[in-house]
Amino acid sequence: MNNLRIAFVILACLTVEINSAAITACNRKDVMNGVGYKAHPNSCRKYIQCKEADSSNDNTNDGTITAIEKDCPDSLFWNQKLKNCVRFHDSDCYNGECDTVTYLFESTSSCGAYFICTNDSVTTGCCPQSATAFDAFRKECVFSSTCEYKCNTNTTDKRECSDIYKVHVMDSGIVNPCKYEVHEANHKPKIMSCAAGTHYDAEKCDCLGATGPCPQEVCKPDFKITFEDNQIKDVASNNWIARYGQVSVVNGSGDFNGNSRLAVVRFSNVDFGLPMAIKLRYLDTASQDDMTVLSTGGDIDSPGLYIRAGNGRVTIGVVAVDRDTNDEVPLSSSTTTSGINTWKEVVLYYNGFSLSGVVRPVDTFGRNQPIPPVSVPDNVERRIKAVGGALQIGYSHLGNYFIGRVDDVNVWIACKTITSPDLFLNN
Repeated sequence: MNNLRIAFVILACLTVEINSAAITACNRKDVMNGVGYKAHPNSCRKYIQCKEADSSNDNTNDGTITAIEKDCPDSLFWNQKLKNCVRFHDSDCYNGECDTVTYLFESTSSCGAYFICTNDSVTTGCCPQSATAFDAFRKECVFSSTCEYKCNTNTTDKRECSDIYKVHVMDSGIVNPCKYEVHEANHKPKIMSCAAGTHYDAEKCDCLGATGPCPQEVCKPDFKITFEDNQIKDVASNNWIARYGQVSVVNGSGDFNGNSRLAVVRFSNVDFGLPMAIKLRYLDTASQDDMTVLSTGGDIDSPGLYIRAGNGRVTIGVVAVDRDTNDEVPLSSSTTTSGINTWKEVVLYYNGFSLSGVVRPVDTFGRNQPIPPVSVPDNVERRIKAVGGALQIGYSHLGNYFIGRVDDVNVWIACKTITSPDLFLNN
């Protein structure tokens, strides 16, 4: 079997629950509103997710913190500031292993696979039949009675290759040579990425050296809440959504009674990759100003971003940080829109240089109303302040509960192909 198939056939990273005391990476201050992320003490290719026992609807919690060890995908390293797995030089614990020398790393997908990085180039390798297992400490293949031999240096059968491995066609209809698809029986196709600097060659069934950039895919939401079949769920990433108070599903939307909210712990203590955008629909049913439709911060921190609405006005805001004093720098903008008991659709868009948005009435098919852009001052960091607490829908502890209905909540992170808030309305 081809080396590419061995190294990348398994898409999902393995996760292992481990004793938090043994890892010494999780403690109470690292967990805010139920979740936190820490660098692994022994490996830049791993990280620790610290997770508090899920609260039930009656808000009970036994306070147990579980440390979950996770692997970064092959060729990626952990960045604690971004709380994400990134390329070599973007990692804050990368030690230059791939700059000028050849370095071998164990693969997370197979006991006999490894990947080689040198001069920013990544290739995959697989141990031979005489020494089937890759030893991560000795950096060589060794004999193993438990690691099954799965490699074959012979050329992959062309028919088998074309049946299983296919070129990746983006939603726009354009072929993306930097990715390929794995089609296996009884499984949905998996979209895999070639190593940096390589393109997928369908004839040779492998990712090989190439020139030219990768085409940009149409942005898809990283998070998307729908309210259907009496269920509230994230159909984009299947994130866990906590429900507090009586949030009910009414005619395909979420009904908030002024004392209820949803919380998404996935967005606790994270830096939003830029550019980012949020789009949602809302119908306010009470004559009240500045009701919080969406915010970060939960119960424990001031919001890092928010959308507020009421009485014919909508306000969007983000909080940046002064790079000299580390003080908060709030940025906000607002505009008028249709009054209560009418559906509106609003977009918050922030690219690190300005905050902007748009709102439009849905019921009356009204025109788009721009939310005036606000420029980021020169002395301010471009990022949105990372705050503790979950992303909340219908609530902020520094604002008013929302009374009305909400639908189609979308969050895009690091979306570079859509550059105007208007364009998100139709995405």
